[in-house]
Amino acid sequence: MARYLLDRGHQVAIFDLNQPGSELADCEYYQGNITESTWLESVQRMWQSDTVFHLASVVGVATVRKQRLDTINTIFLGTQNVLQLARDFKLSLINFSSSEVYGNIAPPMSESSNLLLGSPEQPRYAYATAKALAEHLALAYHQNFKVKVATVRPFNVVGFGQTTPGMVIPTFVRQALQNQPLTVRGGDQIRCFLAVEDAVEAITRLADNSAAWGQIFNLGNPNNQISMLDLALKIKIATDSSSQIDTVKSDTDDIKVRVPDISKIAELLNWQPQIDLDEIIQSAIEGKGLANLPTLQA
Repeated sequence: MARYLLDRGHQVAIFDLNQPGSELADCEYYQGNITESTWLESVQRMWQSDTVFHLASVVGVATVRKQRLDTINTIFLGTQNVLQLARDFKLSLINFSSSEVYGNIAPPMSESSNLLLGSPEQPRYAYATAKALAEHLALAYHQNFKVKVATVRPFNVVGFGQTTPGMVIPTFVRQALQNQPLTVRGGDQIRCFLAVEDAVEAITRLADNSAAWGQIFNLGNPNNQISMLDLALKIKIATDSSSQIDTVKSDTDDIKVRVPDISKIAELLNWQPQIDLDEIIQSAIEGKGLANLPTLQA
């Protein structure tokens, strides 16, 4: 997203807990904790931004299970701090939620669907619950204080710069290119993959559309839905790999199907995702989606 905005003449600053693995020219970087509001305010006073894209979160199911408290604090307190910043400095704000908030409801999932939050006894649901509460915060700040905020629920965005370990397409591609076994947990889970280029276009257009304020939008590509077993087979064929495909039992708390209804954002923006799954996989094979990911060891 930063690269997209820079290419279009915008000035961009990134606020993050960690130093970036690589830096973009002409992009300013600030390090701090989003749960500490003074950090955000000091950066805003230096930078004088007019729009904030709020993506800060704990990422990955395995991490969430181990860091439940950090997950809740980062999402809830972080979002509250960003919303207050937007109120104080009259900023436009795009708040990133997650398709996880839907839980195991029947597809297609629309913004007006009831959410099915899992049991608190399952640590992974701390993420979805905190994200859902953050959505309520965003709507409350819009309703009470007229903050210009829209929330997006991304469905499996994939592409260049994806560095989080465990993301399924980069992981399968690395394994296949090294002729290592592709490990599939369960295999019958259905996911829809959205190319990051399509996602960024929609998100930036949303930030420029005042009709989006106070709304929630699904962001995904229902045309790219596939089971995890079929995805592994597709990547094995695309890489001409000799890898075997190993299926193991899936986690009991796994979400079975995620298929979005994107009619709301499509109608508002006159937007449709353009990049199909074969193109996404090919980009990953060519290395465009594997930036800074470690090589797997045999």
